[in-house]
Amino acid sequence: MAQPDVSVVVPVYNAMPYLVTCLSSVMEQSIGRGRVEVVAVDDGSTDGSGEQLDVLARFWDNLHVVHQSNSGGPSRPRNVALARATGRYVFFLDADDYLGPEALERMVALADARGSDLVTCRRKGVGGRKDVGGRKDDARPVPELRHGRLDGEGYDSEKRRSWLAEDWTPRLIAFSNCTHLFRTDRIAQLGLRFPEEVRYGEDTLFTGGYVKDATVSMVDDYDCYHDRLREDGENLTTRLAGTEEHLNAVELGLQLQAEHAELRWRRDQHVRDAVIDVLRFVFDERFLDREPQVRQRLVHRARSLVQTWLTPRVAGRLPAVERLKVALVERGAQAHLSELIRALAADGRGKDVIRQGRVYGGYPYYQDPEFGIPDECYDITSELAVHHHLAAMSWDGTRLRLAGYAYLEHVDTVGVSTAFVLRDRLGRVERRWPVRVVPTPGLDEPGGPDRYDYGLAGFEVELDPADVGGGTWTAFLAVGAQGVVKEVPVGGNRAESVTELAQGPVSARFSKYGTLTLAIGE
Repeated sequence: MAQPDVSVVVPVYNAMPYLVTCLSSVMEQSIGRGRVEVVAVDDGSTDGSGEQLDVLARFWDNLHVVHQSNSGGPSRPRNVALARATGRYVFFLDADDYLGPEALERMVALADARGSDLVTCRRKGVGGRKDVGGRKDDARPVPELRHGRLDGEGYDSEKRRSWLAEDWTPRLIAFSNCTHLFRTDRIAQLGLRFPEEVRYGEDTLFTGGYVKDATVSMVDDYDCYHDRLREDGENLTTRLAGTEEHLNAVELGLQLQAEHAELRWRRDQHVRDAVIDVLRFVFDERFLDREPQVRQRLVHRARSLVQTWLTPRVAGRLPAVERLKVALVERGAQAHLSELIRALAADGRGKDVIRQGRVYGGYPYYQDPEFGIPDECYDITSELAVHHHLAAMSWDGTRLRLAGYAYLEHVDTVGVSTAFVLRDRLGRVERRWPVRVVPTPGLDEPGGPDRYDYGLAGFEVELDPADVGGGTWTAFLAVGAQGVVKEVPVGGNRAESVTELAQGPVSARFSKYGTLTLAIGE
């Protein structure tokens, strides 16, 4: 038999009934069975997975099965399989996941065409995301590192490939799984193996050791890998998320990043992401179900991690509820941290507090003298959403009339100061008009009667183009109430009846992103 192109390594432990789907997805690959071998290692399964492997091996000549006693994690099965792999490339596939029909053909073709050391691919979740705790207050995404040696297929410009690099390089170097296409000879040259004493984060160590100075490509125009969240909750990453092993894996990832000179200038961002990962997946509802001594150990371990890596500058970039968790972790306040988690799980957040133009979240212990937690740990002003809608736009003689509503989330419409703003193309010249406040019954927050009152969110404004001046102007609303002000472009959320208008030398049109633009005399 000729050397296969790919050795697919599958560690197997109690993977029924998903195992058959997994292996069938490999055997049915468009690349053809003659170019693929599967090395499946049964790690002491007790659910019939081992017997099922033996049955399938009778029909599939390229399926090689190894049985061993249980090792407690995927590292030893992968190492055993690596020692038997004969393909030019190795691909690691978990037994409860499966591949898209063209996955291996596309990845091998890209690796051969570009001489790539590693090919990663687009993944698709099945049944939800693994190890996610269901938190609703997710942080906004932040830009990632640019890496000139990463490229992608299906991208027709260097700029697009740069975006791809920003999104993937840090994930490959740290916090990465190992489900990529690797060169077998490079693994051998580097002497890489999975650390068998590590059950969570072993992917990070293996991939991090491999990817340094590697050329990396990505198949991003096809769902290659289908990542299944098991209905029985028995995904290893799901079971270990929120444990001390999870914390150890995060620490290993941070240390690994620190060893890469090219990543040091973006370390703040990676520390921020790692701390958010810990605070959301360790200190969530699962934390409440753990024994008190386990909770205390988790707090102690997290405090060590935070004190080692989290600088005040990075802490200031965390969302408010995460800043509050950090403050409690640093104080070792396990009982109070549990109370906070319990309040969040029960949607027990109190009404937010407004002081001097800032909004502070109604989380427990606000201005509690026992702890003295700084007010900035509660400051959610930058996180507030601005809800707005342009309901009507029309000419009234020579004047342009606009109407709709706009309000700040969790800020009662009291002392409304909303203004309509136009800025020139370069943002150097500004024109402002106060709006007329209009009652808007029915906008009150559904979370509870009278909790937040948005009854005066409506606005009407009229402007005379002669007062604006010639040029191209972009429209904004400076939405304000109780001294809190946030700005938002006008037009992105509008009624279907609101269409572009033109009258004489004036036109009101919408950009491709929906923002209202006035062109006067052009």
